[in-house]
Amino acid sequence: MPFTGICLFTDVPSDGIPSSNCGIDKPVMFPSDEVEKSIDTFENMGVNCVWPEWGNPEEAFSGHDSRRKIGVMTSASVEDNKVIIKGGLWSWDFDDICDMVKSAKESLGWSVEVSMNIEETDEYYIAKDLEFTGVALLFADDASFSKTSIAAQRRKGVDTMSKEEMQEL
Repeated sequence: MPFTGICLFTDVPSDGIPSSNCGIDKPVMFPSDEVEKSIDTFENMGVNCVWPEWGNPEEAFSGHDSRRKIGVMTSASVEDNKVIIKGGLWSWDFDDICDMVKSAKESLGWSVEVSMNIEETDEYYIAKDLEFTGVALLFADDASFSKTSIAAQRRKGVDTMSKEEMQEL
């Protein structure tokens, strides 16, 4: 299932504090020059999500689960101050998740997974020396940048995709 999304914004502090175990306790700002230098590290990185198999449906799309890869990013670019990612979700393997993504896409967003150094200011951290390692698909109000978004269109069967589209995914 092809997707396009806005996964973060450059040159503005995040709306919230990233959920992490690395001691970050205030918003993070990703400078556009730092993102531009590392934009190619998004390519071929995984897309993950929290998806409880049994019970606790309220946990779905609530954070990161690096062991549940549901797709891959094929490209990334910076347009204005938006980081746009493209890729595909594995709908044959994760049909239930992809059905939910299609139904709830207006409420979903992204959280990036990134290795970085930080420079502290009074109000936020500035991210430096970035290496993007993946993204998590989650409800946008749980994301550090609440205005992230996904556009996804379910395609029925491989016969509707060209050979080039299949190879790209």
